[in-house]
Amino acid sequence: MIKDCVLEGPGDNVHQNTSGIYINRVNHVKILNNIIKNYPIGIYFKHTNEATTPEETDIEVAYNYLEGNVRASLEWNGRFGKIHNNIFGPNTKEASINNDNGGAGGDYNTFSHNTFSDKGIRLGGKSGGATDVFPGAVGNKIIKNIFRSRVDVHLYSSLKHNTIFSKNIHPSSSSIVTGLNTDVFPIESSSLIGVPQFMGGANFFQAYTLQDSSLGKEIGGNDIGANTEFFQGR
Repeated sequence: MIKDCVLEGPGDNVHQNTSGIYINRVNHVKILNNIIKNYPIGIYFKHTNEATTPEETDIEVAYNYLEGNVRASLEWNGRFGKIHNNIFGPNTKEASINNDNGGAGGDYNTFSHNTFSDKGIRLGGKSGGATDVFPGAVGNKIIKNIFRSRVDVHLYSSLKHNTIFSKNIHPSSSSIVTGLNTDVFPIESSSLIGVPQFMGGANFFQAYTLQDSSLGKEIGGNDIGANTEFFQGR
């Protein structure tokens, strides 16, 4: 478990694999309530875990604040992870799910209740090679997240990816782009189109707390995006 840490890196004038947290092939890890700033990569899960069912894993990334990670907020090859209630703050690139690097995976993760300030998610679609049973990131669930930029899904592949999108906020009706011809992926009816309104303020948890009248406030009993109560006092 990696919990309650403040990790501040050297910026981007270093090897681009440098990360705040690096994990490799694990089936059991919890990364909770950390601040991760100024690394090329915020959290790097390199080489997929070999699990084939969720019961074999206990992988959770939650209540983290990431800022200034200029290559990727996440570089993620893990399978069956639960990534929820994180704030991906300013000057931070996409969460890259299966970038086709060594031992690629990125399958069957659930991304829920995350707030993406600048960039969103990029789901890779190249073949992962002989070690990847499911080429490309497949079977991921993306539920109740706030996106303020586009989401890229298998831009360079026509493989069937079975991604589930539900109840997210997207900035426009053309914010999910997929396929070899960069076709627009239809945004399903349970998601919302528009710009959420945040409270603002000096503390980052206030900066990403939804206003009472905001799009996405109290939907189905809770807010879309990260629950910022967990960040208070950080």
